[in-house]
Formats: sequence, C-alpha cells, structure tokens
Amino acid sequence: MLPQGLRKLETLMDKFPKIRIVIDHLMSVPISDGPPYTHSAPLFSLAKAPNVYLKLSIITVRECSKGASIFESFLGRVIEEFGSNRVAWGSNFPASDGTLLEMVKESEKALSFLKPHEVENILANTALDLYPALK
Repeated sequence: MLPQGLRKLETLMDKFPKIRIVIDHLMSVPISDGPPYTHSAPLFSLAKAPNVYLKLSIITVRECSKGASIFESFLGRVIEEFGSNRVAWGSNFPASDGTLLEMVKESEKALSFLKPHEVENILANTALDLYPALK
C-alpha cells in the first residue's frame, strides 16, 4: 500500500482490530529527505498498532542510500518504533535486479548495524511467526 491509502487502512483496522496486517515495502514512504524522515510520518503513525507488521524488501533497502537517507537512521528508527519482531524481510525476487543471493547479502550489509537477534528476527523469525506453514 501507499501512504494515500492510510485512511482506508485505519478503517479496516478499526473494523478488524485483531487481524494481522502486513504492509509491503514499508508503505513505500519517501525517505530521501533524511532524518527526521518527515515524509515517512504515515508509516510511523502505525507503530502504535501491535497488529501491524512490515515487510522490508530490497526496494526499501536500496532507497535507504538515496538522498539524505542512510541505513542506520531510517531502518534504525523503523526497528526502534516497530521492533524487529514486527519486520520481515522479503526479496522482491525476481522483480528486482540481482540474484536472490545478492539481495540477501545486500540486505545483511544494510542491517549489520543491528544486534544479531534483531537481524535474525527480520531475516527469519518474523516471517515464521506470520506464516507458520514455513516452519
């Protein structure tokens, strides 16, 4: 979803407060403005909702190095506000450029500033929690 759909999402969340919602590509909020990421406010407004999860794709990882944005400041804030247990990595393969292995390595490098258990949550544990059939 895009930020423009936030009101519709909030309506859905009010109607179904217990359903888990996974937002792909971190809502594709603009992040090139850099800290404090004012244009990303729609995304961060959802952090208070415990049933909202995020999918961090290679698209967002790559956006984190454009403009005034950097991995540590943007992804650090995402993890601080949502927690690593509510963020799941997704490759966006084969739609994005590169092999699956290249995307994994690129994402691991971007997340290397995090604690090991946070990286493990993002790369594996959150997805296993969201999709138990993967176990």
